Amino acid sequence: MSVLGMVAWSAAAVSLWLGAARRGARGYRWLAAAATLEAGGLVLARVLGGALSLPSGLSFADLPPLLALGAAAVGIAVLAGGTTPLAPPAALWHGGLPPPVPPGPAAHAGASRPPVSSLAGVADGYVTAVALLVIGWVTMFGAEFHRSGDRPETFLVTLIHPLADLAVLGALLPVASTAWRRVALPYLALLALAVGDALAVGQRVFGGHPGVAAQLMPVAAALLAGAAPWVPARSAGERATAVPASATVIAVLAASAAALVVMVNGVAGAPVSAGALVVAGGAGVLVLAARAFMLARDNGVVLRTWRQSAASLRDLADRTSDAVVVCDLGGLICYAGQAVQDYGYQPGALAGRRLLELVHPGDRRAAVTAARLGLADDAVAARAASVAGSSAGRVPVRVRAADGTWRHVEASVLRYRAPGEPTRMLVTARDVSDQVALRQQVTYLTFHDGLTGLPNRAYVEERARAVLRDGAVSRAGVIFLDLDRFTAVNDSVGHGAGDLVLAQAARRLRAIAPPQHTVARWGSDEFAVLVENAASAQEVTEIADRLADAISAEPFRVSGQQIALTASAGVAIANVAHLDHLGHLDHSGQPGTVLRDADVAMSRAKEAGGDRVEVYAAHMHADTARRREIVSDLQRAIAGSEVSLAYQPIVDLTTSRVTGAEALVRWPRGGLPDARAPESTERPRGGLPDARAPESTERPR
Repeated sequence: MSVLGMVAWSAAAVSLWLGAARRGARGYRWLAAAATLEAGGLVLARVLGGALSLPSGLSFADLPPLLALGAAAVGIAVLAGGTTPLAPPAALWHGGLPPPVPPGPAAHAGASRPPVSSLAGVADGYVTAVALLVIGWVTMFGAEFHRSGDRPETFLVTLIHPLADLAVLGALLPVASTAWRRVALPYLALLALAVGDALAVGQRVFGGHPGVAAQLMPVAAALLAGAAPWVPARSAGERATAVPASATVIAVLAASAAALVVMVNGVAGAPVSAGALVVAGGAGVLVLAARAFMLARDNGVVLRTWRQSAASLRDLADRTSDAVVVCDLGGLICYAGQAVQDYGYQPGALAGRRLLELVHPGDRRAAVTAARLGLADDAVAARAASVAGSSAGRVPVRVRAADGTWRHVEASVLRYRAPGEPTRMLVTARDVSDQVALRQQVTYLTFHDGLTGLPNRAYVEERARAVLRDGAVSRAGVIFLDLDRFTAVNDSVGHGAGDLVLAQAARRLRAIAPPQHTVARWGSDEFAVLVENAASAQEVTEIADRLADAISAEPFRVSGQQIALTASAGVAIANVAHLDHLGHLDHSGQPGTVLRDADVAMSRAKEAGGDRVEVYAAHMHADTARRREIVSDLQRAIAGSEVSLAYQPIVDLTTSRVTGAEALVRWPRGGLPDARAPESTERPRGGLPDARAPESTERPR
C-alpha cells in the first residue's frame, strides 16, 4: 500500500503542477509542493522505517507530512482568495491624474470589512477546530490514551498528525465555504487525509499493521488533490460572500456536537455530582450555541435581503431610461444597463472597457473630479463641492456614442457595493443633448440676426466691451454703415424685397471685411463692423471705404429689378493702449462711447448727402448736443408763445415803392441757429472740396 501511496502522491504532484501552468493559479503550485512532500514522507518512512528520531519523539519521516499540511493550507487559502482587488492601482487612472480622495468611514465599507471578516473567519475556524478535537478526543483518542498508559505529552506527540489535520480543517472551513467550488476537491483531500491519520492512531501507539481503510484514505486524498485543477471551478462572474453564514452555522453545529458528546460521556462515566456539573456546563454551551445559531440565521436573512436589493437595483437599471453603469474604482466597466442601447452599445459589449475611453478628452478631468467627490465621504464632498461650485458627484460631460457622435449627458457618480463585492462606482447618465441644443439655439438667436445671420447689436456691444478692455489690443475701431434712401426701396418694391436687399448687403459686407473682424447688423438698414488690432486709424478708414464701395459697386437684383444703393459710413477710433493711473481706460476708450461716436459720424455723413465716409472728430459731439439743445429750447418757446410774427416790407429803391413783404419769426430770448454749415472733416465722395468748408483731413473717395 505504501508503494501505491507513493505513486498516487507523485502523480498528484505532476497533475497539480501541470494544472497550475494551465490555469496560471499559484494555489495549485502550493498544492503540488504539498503532494511532493507527502510522497517524500512515504519514501522516508519506507527507507528509514522510523530508525532515526528527533528529540521530540518524532521521526524524520513525520516532518514532510507536517510541512505538506502547511503547504496545502496555503494553497487552499490562495485558491479561495480570488483575484478581485479591493482597491485599484494608481496606474488605472488615466491622464496622469492622481487617484481619488480616500473615502471616509462610510465609503470604506469595502476596505474596512475584510479585516473584520478575517477575524470572524479565524474565530469560526478556531471554534470548529476545538470542537473537532474535543469530539475526536472523547470518541477515539481518549480511549487510546487510557489504554496506552503513556504520559500526556508523549501521547500528544503520537497524535500530532490527526490533531494538526483537524486544526487545519477547522481553520480552513470558513475559507472553503466562501469559495467552495474552487477548493472543494483539495479540502476533501485534506479531510480524507485526516480520517486516514485518525484511523492510524492505534497503529502508531501500539504498533502493528495499519488497517486497509487507514492505507486507502491517503490514496483517495491523492486522487482528489490531483483532480482539482481539471474540474471546472466557479466562474469569475459569480459572487462570493466575504463572511459566509454557512461557516458560522458549521462552527455552531460543531460546538453543539462537542458539547453533546462531552455531556453524554460525562453522564455515562462520571459521579452524580460531577455529572450534574457536566450537564450544567454542557447545557450552557448548548444555549450559547443556539443563540449563535439564531444570530447566524439573522445574518443570513440580512444577506439575502441585501442580495435582493442588489438584484432590484439591476432590475431598475434595466427599466430606467437613464444609462446605468457599474465600474470598479479604476474605471473598468463591470455592468451596463439596457439603456446604453440608446447610445448604440450592447450592454454586454461594454463590460471590460474603461469608462474614460467613452468620455470626451476635454471633459475627462471634470469627470475624474466628479468621481472623487462621489466616492468621498459626505463632509469631504461637501467641502470640495463648495470650493468647486458644483454638486458633489454630478458633472455635465460629453460621451461618445457607437456611431462616433458626441452626446451631452448629465452624469452622477455614487458609491456602490453589492453583497460580497468590493466598493465600486455607480454611474448614471441622462441624455441632455436636446436641452443643450435648445440652449445653444436660444443663445444663437439672442446674439444673432435672424434675417442676415450676422451677429446682432447685443453681440457687438458684448464683444466691444471685451475687446476694448483687453490690454493686449493696441488699437480698435468701429464702423457704422447705413444704406442711403433704403426707405424708398420698401415703399417701391415692398418689405419682402427690402429684406432680400438687406441679406445681399450683409453677404457683400461679410465678404469684404477681414475674417478676424466682426460684421453685425445693428438694426433696420444699419450695419456695424468692429475692427480689432488695427495697425492704424488709416487702416480702419480704408476698410470703411471698401465696405461702402461694395454696396454701391453694382445694383441689387430683387424680383427681376435692379436697385442701386449707396451707403454712408461713420468711423470712430479707440486707442486702448493708454490707461490712466488707476489702470482704467480713459473716456475715449469706453465701449459705449466709441459706438456712440461711430453713430454720430455716420449721421453726419448722411446729413452731408450720403455716399461718403465720415471720420469722427471731437467737435461733432458738441455740435450734435448744441443742435439738440436748440431744438428743445425752440419747442418750449413755441409751446410758451415766446415767438412772434413780424412783417418786413420789401422796397424798390429806384421808385421807393413797397413791392412786397416777408413774414419773419422773432424769438426775443435767443437767436435762431446759424445757417452756416459747421466745420467738417469730410469731403464729398468723388467730388471737389466745398469752397465753404475748411481744410479736411480725409482724401476724396
